[in-house]
Amino acid sequence: MFKGQNFVFLPNASTPRARIVAQVLRRHGGSLHDSAGDGPVTYLVPDQYLTATGEVKNRELFELEEQRPGTWRKGAVRLSWVSDCVKAGQLLNKEKYAVKPPQRADGKRPGKRRRESEHSAAAATARPEEPLEGNAQIASALQQLAERCRLQGEAFRSRAYLLAREAVLGLPYNIQTYEQARSLPNVGDGIAQKIALLAAGGSVPGLDLELTPEERIVRYFAVCHDVGPGRAQQWRALGFESFEDVLRASPQWRLPWAMLYGMKFYEDWQLRISRAEVAEHEAVLKRHVPAGMEVVITGSYCRGSATCGDIDVVLYREDCDDPEVLADDLTALVQRLVNIGYVECPLHLSKRLQPLFEPDIHSLAREVGVNIAGRLSDKEKLTRFYCGVRLPGEAPLPPGAPAIPYVAKDRDLFVAGDSSPARPCRRLDLLTCKWSERGACLLYFTGNDTFNKALRTQASAQGMTLNQHGLFDKSSGTCVESADDYRIMEILGFPRLEPTDEQRNKRI
Repeated sequence: MFKGQNFVFLPNASTPRARIVAQVLRRHGGSLHDSAGDGPVTYLVPDQYLTATGEVKNRELFELEEQRPGTWRKGAVRLSWVSDCVKAGQLLNKEKYAVKPPQRADGKRPGKRRRESEHSAAAATARPEEPLEGNAQIASALQQLAERCRLQGEAFRSRAYLLAREAVLGLPYNIQTYEQARSLPNVGDGIAQKIALLAAGGSVPGLDLELTPEERIVRYFAVCHDVGPGRAQQWRALGFESFEDVLRASPQWRLPWAMLYGMKFYEDWQLRISRAEVAEHEAVLKRHVPAGMEVVITGSYCRGSATCGDIDVVLYREDCDDPEVLADDLTALVQRLVNIGYVECPLHLSKRLQPLFEPDIHSLAREVGVNIAGRLSDKEKLTRFYCGVRLPGEAPLPPGAPAIPYVAKDRDLFVAGDSSPARPCRRLDLLTCKWSERGACLLYFTGNDTFNKALRTQASAQGMTLNQHGLFDKSSGTCVESADDYRIMEILGFPRLEPTDEQRNKRI
């Protein structure tokens, strides 16, 4: 019924009902994606995020930074559209299921957006060098509350605490009262009360408590690539305490095959990467990239951080906006990196790359005692390639210890007999970018998160939308600027800030 149709869940597919609907869609031929590509897509929104009239309750939760402005609202429907189609045995008209964007009354009520815009450009450049001691203590408490909510599967509450934490860290004065907290952007009544209580020296539920055994197991699972808190909670509810338990219960593996690599390299992918090692990876890429392609390491490395969690790379070709050419370049690069033994594992595939990795994927599945069901990939070509890579030789320094090590059963399964001094496997993300969009793309993937949010907030206040493709006028969808990241800053009223500029990197 849904064959040939593409679907994206908003804001994500973590709710129990969304997971059930995802199974229904796959059973009837639908294709699920994390974000929209270039083709048509239907966005599915659970009813719990909508009002009775079909309006989105909270605009913040549905900001799709990776999408072109104005596209998702036209294709967003209630989740119930899927089940009603199945009951009817045919595709139903989407009109009565359409999701409406939240109504705004510009000029009549300021709302959170206006309060944020008053802080945005100035806040990004007027923060203290170091957070004040009192604010740092409150921020630490908010971080702890956010982590606890994340482990409990409450993603939006976790995000709310993290946004409040950022606001508190940026203050040039120690926060002391409820009124001060409530006036901050992204801080609602409940969190403002907690901040005031913390400022007065009190405590709030959930603080200063050790994680329960149940929470520790959920955290153990959630750290694994492609698992996340939602699935981690499901596994714990089924009584699983290790990856071995999961594998033994699922000999016919119907979960994402990339998750098996997340289990295999569980400890390696928690380790930080030194700048010196990132530079070595950069040299490998530049030696093997197709002639004419530019290689730019973005993320925390570009911002001057001493260590990185993974390696983000943007690839583009001068005067090239042809996605077919860029996809061919990416495929050629991956093939070369495989040939020299640099790529340890893929984390997603195209049909052209599948023959390179299929034997290894099935070999890993056999090693851990499962059989992979279904096709490995439906994609013809890729615009990005995520993988695990390893430099040759021995590690020059001990790599350190992971924050959350394997439990005993998993260590026996994935590490037993492996005493080689090889370097750790590292996460590498390769992303292609159109030449005309390189400024917005580099701005987006370089960050940091706080600076990017300030830019997006200011863009919204000026009637525009900013994402990785460019700065767009909301009403017409016209691109205002995309090739020059500094020009984007200028249009939004920000000074020219280099990635390593202290004013740009106050908070991460």
